[in-house]
Amino acid sequence: MRALKISVEDLRREPAFARLSPSELSALAVCIRAASCAPGQALFSEGGPPGSMFYVAKGSFVIEAKRGKSGLRVIGRAGPGETLGELSMLDPSPRSATITAETAAVVYEVAEDAMDVLRRQAPGALAAVLRVATRTMATRLRKLDARIAGALR
Repeated sequence: MRALKISVEDLRREPAFARLSPSELSALAVCIRAASCAPGQALFSEGGPPGSMFYVAKGSFVIEAKRGKSGLRVIGRAGPGETLGELSMLDPSPRSATITAETAAVVYEVAEDAMDVLRRQAPGALAAVLRVATRTMATRLRKLDARIAGALR
């Protein structure tokens, strides 16, 4: 990944953060790291250490999990406005999937320590980050429920 500079204006253009106040946007800009990913570049790997979640600003990612000895299997995709690695904010277990950029992409990394800073200094910004993560998890859970229901028919 290549580090990028992030501005308050970059964040304001994101639907998830558009309603934040200028001070909340400033706090968020200070607390997160922006990076670009080339196609085929891994964001993180299954079994790796937790610690950060990523907001997808541009591009798309493939989500893969190990399937026995047959290698990785695609279990999903993520694009702009979604999060990746959000489980690491809730559970200190190793990463449950490998995430690879499918196209050129830009992500905003929110580390665990940044969440603590946002909680104290910009709770509205933290709430926006958590809303996006919660929506992403709910969408994935609904898709999984539908797959299970389909398999049981």
